[in-house]
Amino acid sequence: MTIFGMDPQEALDDGRIFWDNDGALLAESGIPSQTRSALIDYVHQVLSAPGPFGAGQIIQIDHQSGFLIGGSDPRKDGLALGW
Repeated sequence: MTIFGMDPQEALDDGRIFWDNDGALLAESGIPSQTRSALIDYVHQVLSAPGPFGAGQIIQIDHQSGFLIGGSDPRKDGLALGW
């Protein structure tokens, strides 16, 4: 999130990459082809994930304004709730 300047929702909406126990890298369909190509240079195998995986909710604190900024993963049911 921080490195790419994303807000919580943008980070959760983005494609995911997962390292499985067999040493292959599984990439969701949202991962750009340039990223997939670059990853192939570093690992043995990059496979397409059979579907979305994982789920999360994020609450970010904006320390300047005091606001809580939330995001919820579109892959699953859930919500981001903070107080």
